[in-house]
Amino acid sequence: MNKKMWVSFAVTGSIVLSGCSMNEKTIVSKQKTNDTAKHELKSNEKTEAAPAQEKKTFPEEVNYEKLPEIYDTLAPEAQLGTVNALLYKVTVTFDMSIGNAEVLIQNGINQNIVDSVKYSLKKSEGQYDQKLRKQVALAYQLLNQSDLSDQKGIKKLIDTHKDYMKIVDQMIGIIHKLSVKNAGASRKKMNHLKLEYLEQAKKNAIQFNLLVQHSSLDQKKYQDFTLKELKKINKEMASDME
Repeated sequence: MNKKMWVSFAVTGSIVLSGCSMNEKTIVSKQKTNDTAKHELKSNEKTEAAPAQEKKTFPEEVNYEKLPEIYDTLAPEAQLGTVNALLYKVTVTFDMSIGNAEVLIQNGINQNIVDSVKYSLKKSEGQYDQKLRKQVALAYQLLNQSDLSDQKGIKKLIDTHKDYMKIVDQMIGIIHKLSVKNAGASRKKMNHLKLEYLEQAKKNAIQFNLLVQHSSLDQKKYQDFTLKELKKINKEMASDME
């Protein structure tokens, strides 16, 4: 209300003043009502404008090249499943690259065999090693940013897999140092490490299952999704070997 109008009403008497006061209250009340309505309207507009929370998904096709970009959109079961698939591919590739080389290590081998063993590993390392280690680092990173509630279990899985990688490095080291003279001793060391390797791989699998349980994930959804991804990897790798 205009200030001069308010003074004029006050001078003309209490009734007018009272009426003005009533009108003022009404105006203020209406203004408050209007302000409230506007606020609610804006609030509703904000609510409507705010994007709905995206539903966590189980994609039919996972583009692993873009996994860091889509990881947060995945359901927790799919998050763990894709990490499992990443590390599974690493394991299978190391199985082949180390296995193809170490099978030739025997007591009494000649220099040609030693050279063949080292060449086989060197060729695999050139093709896969750097990429595999990047995948391992990515898997650890994704585990730490996942929606899984069992943080201690995540750390345990990462530590368990790091122990597996230490065994891999020991096996690779034996092949790099292989000679005609140490072939027999190298074979014994490799046999021992192969047992540790298999045992550690089992521990990795157990830790994945414990994470499912302790994070209260849907075990069937996790298993179905993970098996689907592992089958795809097996198919891709079989195709690459043809």
